[in-house]
Amino acid sequence: MISFRTNYLGKYIKSFAALIVAAATVCYNLEASELNFLGRQKNITATFPFEQGPGYLPGGKKFPYSLKNEFGKEFRLSDLHEKVVIVVLSTTWCPNCPTVLRSFDNLIHRLKQSGIENVEILVLNVGNETLGALRLYYKSNDIQLLKIYPSVKPNVMEGIAGVPACLVFDKKGNHVWGYLGGGVDYAGNDFFDFIERLAHE
Repeated sequence: MISFRTNYLGKYIKSFAALIVAAATVCYNLEASELNFLGRQKNITATFPFEQGPGYLPGGKKFPYSLKNEFGKEFRLSDLHEKVVIVVLSTTWCPNCPTVLRSFDNLIHRLKQSGIENVEILVLNVGNETLGALRLYYKSNDIQLLKIYPSVKPNVMEGIAGVPACLVFDKKGNHVWGYLGGGVDYAGNDFFDFIERLAHE
């Protein structure tokens, strides 16, 4: 009886192991074929895509802080009526930020080519750098199209754990999507299509 049970248990363990391997293979194939770069299944249509991916920041963040444009004039996000607003938080010492900023530079180029004018990209440098230092930073990192705004205080990072971070607000000022970290091609088709749809709503 002991020998039979041991035999039976051994077969059961082997079968269970085979089942685990099969399930892992299916999941791997699903991930490779049906998940987009932020973990959203491609065959699911979402109002705002890329939800629940790594680094995803849920919608609903408020942005009450007054900012200054390149000419020193104060404004708020609510002043940008009927525009899709993309807020990018970065620093000059962040290793991933230059790549992210160049990605947004390329996004601006794509938006211009498509005739989409109601999208505003605000790159906010968290720190104490002067406008002159930021211009040098942009030039040395081959960032050509993004507007340069004065550095902002760390309080704009409230609720956000680090940089680079991207926050997307629709034309009504609602925070609809966000992402923390690098590795995202913001000039790629997925993000571009998302912004284009928001711009046409």
